[in-house]
This record gives sequence, structure tokens and C-alpha cells, in this order.
Amino acid sequence: MMISKFLIHARWIATTAVLAALANVTALSAQAEEADKLEGINRKVFYVNERLDHYVLRPVAVTYTKVIPDPLERGVDNFFSNLGEIGNVVNDVLQGKFKQAGLDSSRFLINTTIGVAGLFDVAARAGIEKNEGEDFGQTLAVWGVGEGPYLMLPLIGPSTLRDAPSKFVDSLTSPLSYVDDVSARNSARALDLLATRASLLEYDEIISGDKYLFVRDVYLQRNRYLVNDGAIEDDFGDFEESSIPEDHEFWFTNIGSTPLVIKSVAASCGCTTPHWSADTVKPGARGQVKASYDSKNRVGDFNKSIEVFYNDGKDRSQSLTIKGNVIM
Repeated sequence: MMISKFLIHARWIATTAVLAALANVTALSAQAEEADKLEGINRKVFYVNERLDHYVLRPVAVTYTKVIPDPLERGVDNFFSNLGEIGNVVNDVLQGKFKQAGLDSSRFLINTTIGVAGLFDVAARAGIEKNEGEDFGQTLAVWGVGEGPYLMLPLIGPSTLRDAPSKFVDSLTSPLSYVDDVSARNSARALDLLATRASLLEYDEIISGDKYLFVRDVYLQRNRYLVNDGAIEDDFGDFEESSIPEDHEFWFTNIGSTPLVIKSVAASCGCTTPHWSADTVKPGARGQVKASYDSKNRVGDFNKSIEVFYNDGKDRSQSLTIKGNVIM
């Protein structure tokens, strides 16, 4: 259950529904390096985990997707996702998010009854969307506990000093922990892990470069995103006015679970309105926004923030303001 919890959490891999967020990858990488004080040890553990996934888990997951019909796969995913609502409710309450606790409780009750033990997400069809998820690590963060150094745990995957012991507390909210039959309990956990790994197969090809750094950076990025309930503020480096090029490129990562479609970008700078373009960005993938400025209007206060308007996959527009100097 802990391993599958990591796989869901690290969906650069998307996790649950709602919105996608944008973040400056360079700035976040610098923060991640500062947090990774044990990189030498972490890399060794990561290598072992990767070998186990490559030779054991991934091949079984591939076979699973070929044998199990898609509707049944979705049903299995929904079933375990519904069990996770219990942990969401507990942590909602501990964090004082009583409205969200009510919504998550409603989802659990509706899907457990009308949704046939959670096999069908009836609540979503009724307009009660699944939230990004809550765990005890986020609860500790709300209570003021610091993140601590980044850790790569054997078999479990990426974590932090704050989140690692929290996984035990999270396991106490899982109904599977109270199944008396050890064989049945372990079989259910194995199926949960397998179903989760199978859902991530399509994202295996998006990782380029140093996979360890990619996993670390995205894990920490998403972890902070969840702790702050989606509020991300990035500080970009300052640029000398004379060094500002006419064309700027802004890279971001879609850490949500639905494709992100940029619709428009508003920039408050002392220049003409820049022209923006971006392609649809799949969950977990990196995207790029380009801006071109009129060279005659390069003088002035070049931007303290940009506001990106995007489609979140539910036929509605969302916006996110990313702060910093000059769009990079």
C-alpha cells in the first residue's frame, strides 16, 4: 500500500483529478538540490528500486494491461481510489478543512453504495470531483513541521524526513490494514500496486536525462504543491535590462492529471503585449510558452508576474499567477 501510495503521489506522472499547475523547473531544481543532502545514498537506493521495477513490476504491469479489459481496469482503480477517501477525510479534519471533509465523505458514501463498493465513480458524475488527496505528511506541514531532507526509501520510493514516518500513520486509515486474512490483505495490496503501476506505463517514455533528478524534482514540486493547496509562487532570477532578449521561453511541468491547454497569457510590463503560443501538454510532460517583444519597447518594468489561462479538461478556464522578474 505504501509503494502504491508513492506511485500515485509521484504521477509526473499524474495523480487524481482537478487542476494542473505550472512551475519554473530551473528554480525548483535548485531548491531540490538544497533539500537532497543525502544524494549519494539516495542514488544507490534509487538504482535498486529501478532494477526491481524494470525486471519485476513493469513486466507484470504490461501483462496486466494486455489481459484485463479497460472497463475492469478502471473499476479496480476506482475501488482503491475510493478506499483512499477515508484517509483524505481524516486529514481534512486534522487540517481544519471541514468543507473538503464533507465533500470527500460524500464521495466515499456515494461511491461505496451507488457506485457498487467504489467500482464506479458516481460522485464525479454528480459533480463531486475527487480532490488532489491529503495525507499525514501534509497535515504535519500544516501544523508547522518542516519538510526535512529528501529521502529515497527502499521499495517505497521518494519521500522526505517529514513524510517517511507519516506513511505509517496513513496506513492506519486504510481499510486493508484491518483485513484479518493475511493472504487476502496482501493480495489486495499487490493488486493495488499493480493497477497503479499499469496506469503509469504511458508516462514511462516522457522522462529524459537523469531519471533520478527528474523523479526527485517532480516529487518535491508536487509535494509542495499539495501542501500549499495548489498555490505555487516561483522566484525567477533577476535580469539586467540590457541583457533582456527579444524572445523569451518559459518552461513548465504539468503536474495535474489532465492535459493542459494554454489559452492565453497576460503580462503586466512596460511594453507591448507579447504574443504567446503553447501546445497541449500531457500530464507529467514539460511544456513551453514563447513570447516575442517589440524591440522598440524593451525598456521599462519588465514584468513582476504573468497570469496563465488554461483549460483544465473540464470545459472551464482556470488561471494561475506565477511571480518573478522578466519572463524567462
